[in-house]
Amino acid sequence: KNHDGSKSDIYYDYANTNSWITDTYNYNAAGQLITMNLKNHDGSKSDVYYDYANVNGWATYSYNYNTVGQLITANQKNHDGSKSDIYYDYANANVWSTFDYNYNIAGQLTSTNQFNDDGSKIDVIFDFAANKSWSSIVNSYNTLGQLSQSVTNNNDGSHLIAAGMDGVTLKSIFNDTFTGTGNNETFVLSANYGHDVITDFASHSTGVGHDIVSFAISEFANFAAVMNAATTSGSDTIITGLNGDQLTLSGISKTTLATLGADFTFHS
Repeated sequence: KNHDGSKSDIYYDYANTNSWITDTYNYNAAGQLITMNLKNHDGSKSDVYYDYANVNGWATYSYNYNTVGQLITANQKNHDGSKSDIYYDYANANVWSTFDYNYNIAGQLTSTNQFNDDGSKIDVIFDFAANKSWSSIVNSYNTLGQLSQSVTNNNDGSHLIAAGMDGVTLKSIFNDTFTGTGNNETFVLSANYGHDVITDFASHSTGVGHDIVSFAISEFANFAAVMNAATTSGSDTIITGLNGDQLTLSGISKTTLATLGADFTFHS
């Protein structure tokens, strides 16, 4: 008991029947629980903070440390019943520094946030209610906080892939609809990409800052092979690979395609 009226209650695992060795509860002068400190037999520990004044969105915030004192996880429990679990890359073994999992009051995963060592981040939104045409949306941001690309993963297995700025490399997943939006976009199509569409290639196919399509050499050895595999469909051109992959270039005729050899590269 302290002179200012605050106090701490400490419990000891004298019978050695618990994972913890001491459990300390700390109260302010008004008798409100403000923190809890749990020290374990193996040397790890947890510090828990309580929103005793009810001034935050969270009710409790826990920090968990390993046996060498490194912060490994944090747990935020909110007043409304939602929560967030945060994982730290304490060993510096990953490209990310923290990874957050966010749950609603029903315990359903609603989103994740990946904060990377270089300052970039990835936010994922989940259709936890299963009432949309998509299962998740993945938004990637560069080190300046600018949206670089967004990927919508649809329930039918297809994907909407959109650039958020100039100079972005967009990679095929399967049955993708690409929208480059800006200039200097590179569309990388590896083998077995299914049926892909580039919606705005016609707007960025020529001049400084033109877009690039990169095909796998296993499907097309050079631009001549691309032209041999190209057919006209209305105002579009469809390019069919040896394994049945198809790329549709919206608004590009085969005649126009023949003038765009500089827009195509080939990767191994």
